[in-house]
Amino acid sequence: MPNDHEVRGHPVGQPDPCPYRFLVHVEVPAWRLVLLAGAKAPPGLREVDWRFTRARTAGDTNPDIRRQCDEQGFSLFKLGGTFADVAADVAAASQTGRSS
Repeated sequence: MPNDHEVRGHPVGQPDPCPYRFLVHVEVPAWRLVLLAGAKAPPGLREVDWRFTRARTAGDTNPDIRRQCDEQGFSLFKLGGTFADVAADVAAASQTGRSS
């Protein structure tokens, strides 16, 4: 994975202006991973499975993604959900009384 200084070439010791690292899965590109610069790698992460795409500032990163990264060091999600997926998640949440 790219380190803090490889991405933007910012000076060592300076805060990283773009701490959110966006990656795409090599074999299944619908899966995306966002890593917070300097955070510990998630368990089970294999670097060879992910390709770096870009680094973003906090202002250019979705607040939900930022919150997950700030809490656990990463955010993992899949593109391409369907309305049937939404309905299934709503039904599951109503059964447990929780929402995501």
